[in-house]
Amino acid sequence: MALEVDILGMKKRKNKIIFVAQNPGGFNALWPIVKKIKGQIRILVILSAEAKAIAKREKIDFLDADAKSEEQLHEILEKFDPRVVIAGTSQSLSIDKKIIVWAKGRGIPTISVIDFWANYRIRFSSPNTIDLAYLPDFICVVDDYMKKQMVKERFKASQLVITGNPFFDTFGNYANIKGKYIVFAEQPFSELFVKSGKMDRASNFNEVKIFSDFVRVLEEQKVEYPLLIALHPRCKNINKFDEIIANSNLKISVSGGNTKNLWKKAELILGINSMVLFQSALEGKKVLSYQPGLTKKEDPLMSNRLGISQAAYGRKEMEKKLKKIFSGKGAEKKSLAAIKKYVNNSTQKVIDLINNINLT
Repeated sequence: MALEVDILGMKKRKNKIIFVAQNPGGFNALWPIVKKIKGQIRILVILSAEAKAIAKREKIDFLDADAKSEEQLHEILEKFDPRVVIAGTSQSLSIDKKIIVWAKGRGIPTISVIDFWANYRIRFSSPNTIDLAYLPDFICVVDDYMKKQMVKERFKASQLVITGNPFFDTFGNYANIKGKYIVFAEQPFSELFVKSGKMDRASNFNEVKIFSDFVRVLEEQKVEYPLLIALHPRCKNINKFDEIIANSNLKISVSGGNTKNLWKKAELILGINSMVLFQSALEGKKVLSYQPGLTKKEDPLMSNRLGISQAAYGRKEMEKKLKKIFSGKGAEKKSLAAIKKYVNNSTQKVIDLINNINLT
């Protein structure tokens, strides 16, 4: 149904938008936009792999790309005839990349939204190479730091639009909620990366070893909080921590299902460099990022750069940071300036970009 006026400011035109994503972080950056314009403009949400779980959690209808052949999908795309494609980003030959190629071949404007400060070129390249073969017309970036880093990596500044990440608009403030447990935000690095030397240094992280280090130090410091493992949506090997759990005197359990609100009641969030750590730090929680072998300069976690989460790059440093946190001397600097910078109406900024594109 065509609208006389919609929230994008477009009049008397049958404007239709496709949203497409594969990775959970990619769709997290899109669903706030979908919710804001739903019912006011025709939308088709196309998802694959782990992004589907996010849509189910947020009660968003979607087309399951995994259940369609390439021929069937192309037929659907042609029939829908979108005026713009908004995509998440992924590191594989993902559905978002395939639909960007389809759209660009038909002169349909394309926009990608980056959700995190890492792996910029891989997000737009073919597997196992850096060819930037899947560049959209515009790329929404989180901040000026990200834009400068991408320009250094030879992205065109004219393609990069600072909007922030719409997912950040959904963050709350849970600083005053008393913690009941500690959460380990798992990232399945050992499952996702082959140690070929072609990936970034994060590909050498082993989340099982990192979790083991955390457990040993928590035991040594006689921490009494229960420890919950929050599995990443892309984790396949759910039993990889079983031996550590069986041999520990801590109360450890694996949190399954919807972990959306898990962080609210946590006393401390532990992890590597997950978006969860950045989110939790902005929401006022205590956060410790442990990235053994990395340096501060190489650290991709923005909350560490902002000083609102704790960072450790070696076992001894991690021990000291944990001890300070539990002695009450390691509280993060809760930066209101950082919160205002990143929780700053990013959803509307992406909508404004769509509005400024010539969709005729």
